[in-house]
Amino acid sequence: MISNGVDIISIKRINKIISNPKLLRNIFNENELEYITSRNYNTETIAGIFAAKEATLKSLHQGLDAYPLTEIEIAHQNYAPYLIFHGKLKKEIENQNLNFSVSISHDQEYAIAFVISY
Repeated sequence: MISNGVDIISIKRINKIISNPKLLRNIFNENELEYITSRNYNTETIAGIFAAKEATLKSLHQGLDAYPLTEIEIAHQNYAPYLIFHGKLKKEIENQNLNFSVSISHDQEYAIAFVISY
């Protein structure tokens, strides 16, 4: 079954996340935090990663409370994002034999992510 999810977020909302280290650790795993740090806590980058996590859950027909957000990792290869799953969500993805495609875009005010699961 092919499904999709999309999420858009105001980049201004990300400032609340950046100012709260506990919230950062609840949303982003260690690899993502390293990437965010390497990008100097760029709010567009953080917003894009957050939007991709939400879009991924939407592509699975799930809400934000279905799995810990840290079980969805947004990684990058040659600046292109891709998904890595952890924990219970990884097992669920493997059981369903799902593949994913993710795209992230942002400008000064908004970040958007689109995910296709197939």
